[in-house]
Amino acid sequence: MNNNQLNQVENLKKRGIIMALMLVICAAPISTGAEFYVSPNGKQKGTGTKEDPFDIVTALSGRKSVQPGDIVWLRGGIYTLPADPRTEKFTIECRLKGTPEKPIIVRQMPGERATIDGALTLAGSDTWYWGIEVRGTRDTPRVEGNDCVTVVGPRTKMINLIIHRGTMGSGFWSPAVDAEQYSNLFFDFGYSAEDRGHGHACYTQNETGTKRILDNIMFAGHGWNQHNYTEQGQITGYHIEGNIIFSAGMASSPDDPPKDNLLICGYQPADRYTIANNIAYHPHTGGWRYNVRLGTYMKRPETNGATMVKNNYLMGYNGLALLRWLKIEATGNEIWAPMTLLHLEKGEGTQDQDWIIDRNIYHLQPDEQKPNGKTLAEHRKITGFDRNSKLVSTTDGRPTGTRVFVRANRYESGRAHVAVFNWDGNASVEVDLKNSGLKRGQKFQIRNVLNLYNQPVVESTYNEKPIAIPMMKSAIAPDFDAFLVIPEESFTSFVAHADEPQMDWTKLDWKNGSAGAGKGLHWMKEKKKN
Repeated sequence: MNNNQLNQVENLKKRGIIMALMLVICAAPISTGAEFYVSPNGKQKGTGTKEDPFDIVTALSGRKSVQPGDIVWLRGGIYTLPADPRTEKFTIECRLKGTPEKPIIVRQMPGERATIDGALTLAGSDTWYWGIEVRGTRDTPRVEGNDCVTVVGPRTKMINLIIHRGTMGSGFWSPAVDAEQYSNLFFDFGYSAEDRGHGHACYTQNETGTKRILDNIMFAGHGWNQHNYTEQGQITGYHIEGNIIFSAGMASSPDDPPKDNLLICGYQPADRYTIANNIAYHPHTGGWRYNVRLGTYMKRPETNGATMVKNNYLMGYNGLALLRWLKIEATGNEIWAPMTLLHLEKGEGTQDQDWIIDRNIYHLQPDEQKPNGKTLAEHRKITGFDRNSKLVSTTDGRPTGTRVFVRANRYESGRAHVAVFNWDGNASVEVDLKNSGLKRGQKFQIRNVLNLYNQPVVESTYNEKPIAIPMMKSAIAPDFDAFLVIPEESFTSFVAHADEPQMDWTKLDWKNGSAGAGKGLHWMKEKKKN
């Protein structure tokens, strides 16, 4: 870089730090704590200043005097972790302890890119981990590597993290009472074995309190995306809202049948769920799983408790399965599926008034037998459900037009997630960013999450007019793209490393996938032509 460019980068960083501190004050309980600094070249005996930073293991393991209300800034660079002598894995056990009123905040320095080449176990309590990249596997084979992030600390928050390349994206476990995952990106996680792809974006169990899984983007791992499953533990108490979840399992072989984007299913009863305003897309058919499946593996007469499924947009694969719950409210959802659109099965002892399924929108033809193996008219007559729901006729068996969703970030002004359904195959789609948090005159970038650290697809100044965003039309999401919108102070946090890893899905031939994995949605178009 020349001197001019270096000055521009420094100015962006300074502006980002000011913005970051303002956002900490606005979004968090007011903190009057100290600020500490960590860098890849920090020292165990450092003082934690900018000039003499801590090393990351010492800072996060709780050996230094980081107190409730303090902020720990991670400077940019690649943090190469030492191997744990017990496990031979590259991981840090983070034991920082804040309080509910004064959480400790561990945050990437604005305008820089802090990459942890290894894994984190988030123990301690009341600590927020914010903006950091965790890429879980280094030189070891993926199956022998690290889970990216394991969460066991009560009231831990994961905010705007970028998590990839571990044997698991995150393990979000029962001891992490009332913990939250907010606006993180999970991709390219897991590994393939002889039986199937393994490893999930968020593998979780819960017993006490409510876990919040909000506004994340999950896609293209080897296993499931959202995976609430147990054999001996509990899976009760979840608020799952605003997530963009797509192409589950598509880092695994095309011979491997598609995975559920969102699975709630185990050998113990599930209860206390809110599932709202999520966007789920799966481009492949075949297999017995679902885009979204809320069921059980328990023997009869055991059944699940209560769930609310509201205002979700579910496109592709088998649509929505609601199996053996005592109480369900499923309203305001919009669903299309090339196979089974809706699969319903009441739990033992369910009262008719406790199952409310109505005011949904279904994309299908009047004579298609997709809701529980019936036409929509037959389904209404037999079950009494969906009397006020709407049928939208498809064209060539598919939806048409475009649909756009914008979810603003509540911690960083001008940052947002965007989901675009491009059923007509346009080269670009116009998107209105008025709900993104951007201000008029603010510079911003739009990055396709399938190519996150490459060049942005849009870089501009916000003028309150719709923006034409180019569509990738990738093999794993031909009708769909998801984007990250970032403000100017974050531009330099997305500069590629020299060793940027290639996503596993790009190494596979999904356009010619075998019948074992089902056929892509493009097959339906080709069938109509032939």
